[in-house]
Amino acid sequence: MFCERRGDKLHIRILEPILAGPDDDAAALTARLTADIEEQIRRVPEQWVWMHGRWRIRSKWEVFGNEKAEGERSSWSGSGERRS
Repeated sequence: MFCERRGDKLHIRILEPILAGPDDDAAALTARLTADIEEQIRRVPEQWVWMHGRWRIRSKWEVFGNEKAEGERSSWSGSGERRS
């Protein structure tokens, strides 16, 4: 479910539910949820706010082939600005 401001009204956008069981692939489910969030952000990027540092620390598997160690901070700061 997403909420969009349109003029002086709020519009609620409800997506199809994602039904998952204990044997479902967690990575595939996460990818689907992330795609839904990405689509909404692209619809109205000026209305997007993220308060949680989800992408602040990257897993070792995510930076495969890179010298970064597990738990090392990425090159992005929590403020959304690129660090050098």
